[in-house]
Amino acid sequence: IADTMGSTEFDSTNDLHKMFVYPKDQLFGVCAGNIEMCGEMVEIIRKMMRDMKEPRTYGSMQMVINQAVHAHRVQHFQIDVMLPTFLPVAVTNTGTGTGVTVTPQWQHDKIEKAFHDYDTNANLVIGAFDQAGRAHLYYVGQTLGADGEVAPGFVHPRLFPGFCGTGVGSRNANFWL
Repeated sequence: IADTMGSTEFDSTNDLHKMFVYPKDQLFGVCAGNIEMCGEMVEIIRKMMRDMKEPRTYGSMQMVINQAVHAHRVQHFQIDVMLPTFLPVAVTNTGTGTGVTVTPQWQHDKIEKAFHDYDTNANLVIGAFDQAGRAHLYYVGQTLGADGEVAPGFVHPRLFPGFCGTGVGSRNANFWL
């Protein structure tokens, strides 16, 4: 279930569609947050699920979703953070005259912290069916652990049958469900 309302600072529209439905691929998604990022992620997940060589099981699907989300996050980190923030330095090898682009060692800790803190603001609930027809549910996005801190990882399996809310109203939805 998903609404179609989308809001900006200035207006609200009911033309924002936040569901991805691919019955032939047995893959479904509902998103919140950065809808564009979610759309990119779903397409990567869909392609990787199609290309799976091993049987679709709970674990193999979770692995594919993790790989897709990580690849998407790395690509956007490079574009959104690395290129504008961390300037690579060209070093010339005097023996051959060729240049090699390197990142200075003193920037590595800063880059690691920036990557750890980077969030695409993509929140996605993925439903998929395994080879035996069993449904599985996964939440993609940052979530809080039992200690109230951001939990590690970006793909979190959810019990199924069950439910998972996402977006601004998820706290209320999870409470009432």
